[in-house]
Amino acid sequence: MKLKDRVAVVTGGGSGIGAGICLAFGREGAPVAVADIDLSAAEKTAAEIRQQGGRAAAWRFDVSDRQAVEAAADEIEAKLGPIEIWVNNAGISLVMPFLDCSEKDWDATLRINLKGAYLGCQAAIRRMLPRKRGVILNMSSQSGKAGNSQYAPASSGLSA
Repeated sequence: MKLKDRVAVVTGGGSGIGAGICLAFGREGAPVAVADIDLSAAEKTAAEIRQQGGRAAAWRFDVSDRQAVEAAADEIEAKLGPIEIWVNNAGISLVMPFLDCSEKDWDATLRINLKGAYLGCQAAIRRMLPRKRGVILNMSSQSGKAGNSQYAPASSGLSA
């Protein structure tokens, strides 16, 4: 990867796949903005990148809050430099039978998994377009292609 000095934002970067992406970017020389709703998890990932000789900082923001996303993007650019990579990785997966899925659960899934990616794309594009440079990566679950039992909010199947 040719990521040296290319600022990367990774939402959901505090754990799982997001943390793995952050660590890989850090190893390749990208300054990494580790973004997560859980600041302590984001700080842990950022500390690991710094321990490996990389450059990273943690940010806490809710990907479904436009003002929070835009403010964080401004802060990231002020601290790390122009954002060139934005990874929309934050997401939730609620495991339950369809008939047990509440409207609150459904709304949370759409707010984080869909609206979060939409707002992340907008924040990234606003900053990348004037520079004519940047990459946006949108992560998703295989549940978007094939239904899974007990994954009602994320699945196209209706298993009860």
